[in-house]
Amino acid sequence: MARQFPQAAGAPIYGPTVIPPRFYSDFLKKYYRTTVLKSICNTEFDKDITGYGDILNVSQLPDMELFDYYEGMALSTQQNFFKSDVQLKIDQAKGWRVPMNPVFNKQTMHKDFWSRMADDGAKKINIAIDKTVLAGFAALANASNVGATAGVVTQSWDLGTVGSAKTITPDACVPLLLAMEQVLFEQDIMADPDGGSDGVNEDEMYAVVPGWFKSYLMQAKVLQAWLSGDAKSPIRTNSVGHVGNMVIHVSNNLPYTTATKTSPILFGVKKATSFALQLQVAETKDHPTDYGKIMQALTVWGWNVMIDKGVGAAYVKPGALVGPAVEG
Repeated sequence: MARQFPQAAGAPIYGPTVIPPRFYSDFLKKYYRTTVLKSICNTEFDKDITGYGDILNVSQLPDMELFDYYEGMALSTQQNFFKSDVQLKIDQAKGWRVPMNPVFNKQTMHKDFWSRMADDGAKKINIAIDKTVLAGFAALANASNVGATAGVVTQSWDLGTVGSAKTITPDACVPLLLAMEQVLFEQDIMADPDGGSDGVNEDEMYAVVPGWFKSYLMQAKVLQAWLSGDAKSPIRTNSVGHVGNMVIHVSNNLPYTTATKTSPILFGVKKATSFALQLQVAETKDHPTDYGKIMQALTVWGWNVMIDKGVGAAYVKPGALVGPAVEG
């Protein structure tokens, strides 16, 4: 290996046996995408599917049929109490498998190599699951919670479509988020400000937005302290928090169409979507055709939108780029 330090022509040449390269004792930091699955899905059915089975049938309460009554009428009795079960299927799995060669194990300076690789694999599985759920989310939303005429009561909220996404400016962010809240309200879903008895608020509304949307939201005039009168504002703290009754989560795992710059914004309540983790295996075993061991892991899981009126989607794309807003 040639010397790295610049040398003038004719200077003595010293090889790597005299000035050897050094190797850093640790690894470079590795950055991972954040996941939002735990924030938007409930796991209330985990205990029912962990033991055995690949489908969990969840009953729905039938709808009571009302009638107008007048004196002397012959009364009829409701006969139809059938309502299809909602199914949570355990039908997906992710895994990884790598050889642990004993020669490598002996010679490497990184003695924690395999534990670090196992940690990397676990994080990669979490990210892959997150992307899978977010990619399938919009297709399972209630028809009144998507599109240019969303709202089961008013049909007046334009949330954009795949082919005609809404072009977003900073000051369009908050109105869009409030429209999503109204769409849920028209489905009779209201955020519980006090949370549940165990401190977990599964009726808290959420929205999962792409990173650029958060950047635009930070520039919305309505969020600036000098207009709202707050001592602090999201634009100062760089924390989105709540907009209306909605908690805002930012994710790079949302689907993105490069050609049109379109992303969905997913919204709903945690109670509406279920995730179940049935099996996690991490093990080492003898290599069948080589010396040493094989390290492998498997995660088996499933998810579904159980209450479709509790989830929705908007389709958005960024408008003209703008500079950072300036507070007074």
